[in-house]
Amino acid sequence: MNTCVDFRSDLFKPFLSDDVQVNPRRYGTELSWWFSRELAASGGISEITWSNGSP
Repeated sequence: MNTCVDFRSDLFKPFLSDDVQVNPRRYGTELSWWFSRELAASGGISEITWSNGSP
């Protein structure tokens, strides 16, 4: 699968520095965590579950 998504927002602030990222300037895990929290806070979802069993 070759999917590329560019996402820009002043609301999303990655908290890990680039030198600890697997791929610099690629924030998939942090973006999904942030997005799920924002969605839950807005009432868009009522429960967050993780496929690997950990937050």
